[in-house]
Amino acid sequence: MKTNYLLIAICLLTICNINSYAQGSKSPEAGIVEFNEKIHDFGDVLERDGALKYKFEFTNISKEPVVVHNVVSSCGCTTPSWSKEPIAPSEKGFINVEYNNDQGPYPFDKTLTVYISGVAKPVVLRIRGTVHQSESDVTKMYHKYKIGDLGFKKRETSIGYLEQGIAREDKMEVANLSKSPLKVETLKASDGLTIEITPNPIPAKSVATLKYKIDPKKFKKQAWGNIKLEAYFKLNGKSYDKDPLTISGSVIDDFSKLSDADKKKAPVISVEKSYVDFGTIKKGETIHSTFSITNSGKSNLTIHSITSEKAGLKLLDAYPITIEPGKTKKIRIDYGTAACDKGEMINIFTVITNVPDKPIINLFLTGTID
Repeated sequence: MKTNYLLIAICLLTICNINSYAQGSKSPEAGIVEFNEKIHDFGDVLERDGALKYKFEFTNISKEPVVVHNVVSSCGCTTPSWSKEPIAPSEKGFINVEYNNDQGPYPFDKTLTVYISGVAKPVVLRIRGTVHQSESDVTKMYHKYKIGDLGFKKRETSIGYLEQGIAREDKMEVANLSKSPLKVETLKASDGLTIEITPNPIPAKSVATLKYKIDPKKFKKQAWGNIKLEAYFKLNGKSYDKDPLTISGSVIDDFSKLSDADKKKAPVISVEKSYVDFGTIKKGETIHSTFSITNSGKSNLTIHSITSEKAGLKLLDAYPITIEPGKTKKIRIDYGTAACDKGEMINIFTVITNVPDKPIINLFLTGTID
């Protein structure tokens, strides 16, 4: 019975990993257009802010001009406008949206259905946010996680997947919980991480947008797999060097420039058995495990890194690990259990590869620590 539960958990974790990669990657629409984003979150806003506006942008990545035929809103409170002229190859078009913000203090989530020439299925864009009646509502939303008078809904967030050498940015909402304007400066930040806050200073009892950008090219050394970056702030001249904002992510290869021919020649990865059940051992003992990985593709398979969800990993092979076409390699992993809790355990090893269809795979270690 225990084994069945562990296997179900492994399947769920694997599905989550695949889905998170799909969501974190750019998704060109049938190779015709590519949007800068498809979901815009206004965060927390006030009724008195009035109409909310946003501009979605897209690039024509095809070899022919494209035309936006129509944009249909899910609600009369949301008004779209868009590029009327044909968009030439490599040029940009836009979809503007204005939300009336007159529906009362409630969350909103509206869609725009965009019909574009050459794209078989309409593209669905979304805007969302939460409208509040007063500043006191904003304070309640942000008081749980604080750095001085700067309030957060959470102080740990993830940017998802980062392609090697390509900068990505995202944003979150923060609040000034004090009764006077709050000037926010970055005291220090991890290499490759930059922070921008708008408006700044933040008016009293108001919400601002914190935009963060991560550029892997600015890391001191090339990183693969899971990363964790930190930013510390100075508020109205006072330094807060013990309370960071933490942003995590996972660095993978950049496959955006691969041609169809390149993809056909790419490596293909398979694992004979993605989990090892070590049975029952005493706390503090070292687990010796082996995973058999095969490359059935037409070019070398590269394993850039293997990271562990829990402390104690010791990889016995040096990076990068190369597996030639048609070959199988046994990856040896030692795992120390001194820092583990007693009881049933599932540990996840995240493997970063150069396989376009499967840049990340998970291996699992299961068993009981006595």
